[in-house]
Amino acid sequence: MDALSAALKAAQRGHLVLEIIAPNGDVYRFAERDIQVEDTGGPRLFKCALTSSLSVATNFDFRTPSYAVSKVNVAIRNDGRLQDVDLDGSRASVYLWAEGLTWTEIEAAGLLFSGAFSMDSWDRSILSATLTDDTFDGLGEIPGVIISADTWPDHRVEGGAGSVAGLAAPLVLGDFRRGVPLVCVDTVNFKYLAALGLPESTDADYNSVIEAVYDKDGAAIGAANFSLAVGPDGEGNVCAVFTFIADQAASEPLSCSLKGLADRSGKFAKTAGDLVSHPADLVHYLLANFSRLTPDKIDVGALKTLRSALTGVNFGAVVNEASTVRDVSARFLSQCSAALVARSGKVGAVGLFPDATVRKAIDSATQSIARSASFARTPLDMLANDITVKYAYNPLQKAYEGVLTRGKKENAEADKSQFRHGKKSLVLECPDARDADTAATLADRFLTLNAGRHDLLDITLPIWEGATLLEGDAAEITIPEGPSADGAGWNAEKMILVSRTITGTGVRLKFWRAA
Repeated sequence: MDALSAALKAAQRGHLVLEIIAPNGDVYRFAERDIQVEDTGGPRLFKCALTSSLSVATNFDFRTPSYAVSKVNVAIRNDGRLQDVDLDGSRASVYLWAEGLTWTEIEAAGLLFSGAFSMDSWDRSILSATLTDDTFDGLGEIPGVIISADTWPDHRVEGGAGSVAGLAAPLVLGDFRRGVPLVCVDTVNFKYLAALGLPESTDADYNSVIEAVYDKDGAAIGAANFSLAVGPDGEGNVCAVFTFIADQAASEPLSCSLKGLADRSGKFAKTAGDLVSHPADLVHYLLANFSRLTPDKIDVGALKTLRSALTGVNFGAVVNEASTVRDVSARFLSQCSAALVARSGKVGAVGLFPDATVRKAIDSATQSIARSASFARTPLDMLANDITVKYAYNPLQKAYEGVLTRGKKENAEADKSQFRHGKKSLVLECPDARDADTAATLADRFLTLNAGRHDLLDITLPIWEGATLLEGDAAEITIPEGPSADGAGWNAEKMILVSRTITGTGVRLKFWRAA
């Protein structure tokens, strides 16, 4: 048992404490009672000023699937005229504390929430405020390379093929077939910008294997007519550029197929020189290169766990419009029965499948826990057992190039589901699946989670048993005399923790039984 769990069990309860760091650097600490926490630089004092108990919760949307932004409501005794301090925009953190813990131990394992502080209302006795989790705010728009006189002085401004000023170079991830648009950035040397490169790795390059370059009619242009090189634009952005031996204006719009981004340093690749194509790698790449998150705010361990639990599929994407890192990451993960989550101050991913690599053992056989368990079920309108999958999206044509179906003939879960619930059809769009095998894999994962009705278990654990459990943890739960056909109860039922609510006295957990 770690230090936090041991301290919580010894105290038989915990305390949620609030720390606010104002824009001017002043620090305010509040709790339900006076608390002194030992620190290397001297004790940290928390003032008895919270007039109501704090509660930190995560909310999961089963339909997306995604995690909603969490908010924490606080009420602080206003004996210091806090409204005059103007704490709006301050950084707020909520920690779980127990008697005997040092600040180092709390900081390492007790952080529950980090976000922005905003005052709602106040009077002479109470100030009410809302804390908003802004972890995902760092996952803003993916920056593009905008074509202009500064980046490409010789870019085409006017002409028969039209101006390219103001267009952005796309970010190409993974293996992508025909569909990457080319834009003319040099009318003197006949250069066409293909994609944004890797900004951090000096050893990174585009794979030299090019399937083809296509003209406006879809005909392949002979390889002898162009070359591909990687170099900087006017602002130092690393870009992939095609150079043709003659003017191609009459053949526009041009498009190409790139093998993908390869990182020979092995930093994001499966092996040295391999493609960045696994969904966990793609999310890691986006978080590390195109978000405002510092490395310590990326849950690399969770991404590694997801990578080991998910078999690799051939993913790819072209991001050439206003997209956010969060949107693109969620798109990758949702197609793989996974979701982006912010927990303990870090951004990571969780897998929504019961055979996860990391498991937490939860003893739920005691009478008190069995009595507190309540059961629900996922809505029947979430069922899907006959799906049409669209894949291989071509952004140039704004259309999908491939379609396949998965139903009771191809999937055993879908067959059982149609027998029990009738045919439930759905169209599943997989823009990042590049081939039929990948699309079929994603479809089968989707059917595994959506072809049957799944039970939801709400259970409340003592604070010392549930505080260290995180969203995405898988557990085998046993509850004697539970809701089973033979009356024997649930025996080692595989379940996934999808959301939790933490107070000072207990932790309410919601498990998803995905059989």
